[in-house]
Amino acid sequence: MSNNDSSKQISFLAAVLMSVNIIIGAGIYYGPKAMTATASEFSFLGWPLVALLLLPVIYSLVQATSLFPGKGGFYNYGSQGGRYPFIGFIALWSYVLGYSASTATLATVLKDNLANNLAITWIAEYPTLFYVVIIMLFSLLNMASIRTISKIQSTGTLLKLFPLLFVSLTLWMYWNGHEGSDLFHANLTFSKAGDSFSNLFNTIPFAIFAYVGFECCCSLGHMLKGGTRQVGSVLMSAFVVSMILYTLFHFGVLQIMGVENLSNVGVIDFPKYMGISAVATTALSFSIAGAIILSFANSLFGLSLTNITNLHILIQDKVIGGEKYLGVTNRFDRPTNIIILHAIAIFVVLMFVSNSAILTALGNIGTCIALTISIVAVFRESLKKGSLPQIVIGMLSFCSMAVLIYFSWVSIAPTFSERVLYSLPLVLGLSLGVGAYCLTRGSVAIEAK
Repeated sequence: MSNNDSSKQISFLAAVLMSVNIIIGAGIYYGPKAMTATASEFSFLGWPLVALLLLPVIYSLVQATSLFPGKGGFYNYGSQGGRYPFIGFIALWSYVLGYSASTATLATVLKDNLANNLAITWIAEYPTLFYVVIIMLFSLLNMASIRTISKIQSTGTLLKLFPLLFVSLTLWMYWNGHEGSDLFHANLTFSKAGDSFSNLFNTIPFAIFAYVGFECCCSLGHMLKGGTRQVGSVLMSAFVVSMILYTLFHFGVLQIMGVENLSNVGVIDFPKYMGISAVATTALSFSIAGAIILSFANSLFGLSLTNITNLHILIQDKVIGGEKYLGVTNRFDRPTNIIILHAIAIFVVLMFVSNSAILTALGNIGTCIALTISIVAVFRESLKKGSLPQIVIGMLSFCSMAVLIYFSWVSIAPTFSERVLYSLPLVLGLSLGVGAYCLTRGSVAIEAK
């Protein structure tokens, strides 16, 4: 390799930091409230629990990058390098639908935080108008140049890490005589430890939401010094670091606020419970609230950008039709009509379902379908090679996905009929995608004749 090529590659540490940045999103600021309401004083253990479940899945996904090299992500993995294009399409389309639900989730979370924490009353009174405004805003931003989009995302990265690092770094104060140090012992009495611990699995849907994004780290392989063989080490290291930060942050705000306060108002208000001066509380509250709310907005922007990019790939590669209309780009080479179509789709989803817990579950299920298809592809190759360790890991991956999908499914609603009803956007989305794919394949076959 030439020195010039080497200079364009990134080190192991840089890749880990980049991957941590990709993994950590707004989910850590959204999840603790619902998780604490579900599992009380044990809720912070939901992060290592889900991390443990995802470990074999991560290993399988890393294997997929080696077995099926090339562009296309889930489409490439699912199609097993192009051999089964329909399966690949289902994988990528499910991923798009999952990210659409996650985008809608963040729109509802952003609405609630602006209305409740910043007391912007019109948002609470006219939620539909807010959704129109916020979707239009992010659609316009997605039409900007990639350079502008990159700058916005980079600024958002600094903001999203500030509250996380602040709590993690100041946690020691609550173990060393700070006036709030008795909060942990006063609030976390473990009086209902059995009930809280048994509910720990019900925190899974909210914790998965915060880990979504780890799959994007696999795309760093071609940039690494040492090549794609380093992907597994980079991703695993970044994943463990993210899990530790998630757990420390949740444990920290739980200790600062107590179970009742955290489950009622969420992490955004933790500065008010730190026992510091009024002036310091006001300044810190303003900084933390601003950082968290902007983190929600930045993550919403990032999810919509990923979705639009994946849709554009499907159109450009003629996996689904409509290139004449949906392939139109503006002067910044941004797919204008796809952006508009995506905006309409998110708005329709929000008009059908505006409950963040339901949208979280639907987003998890869509993403898990894509992951499961990728695991199946890797498992098939493992069976062909007769690799017992990889076969065992593949089976563990299937068990993990079954657990993650099950708890996401049951969290949608109390009854089966309600779950089916709220799952309709996902079902209809899959049906529309399959229909568009079949029509495109049919047109291609006719042209070939």
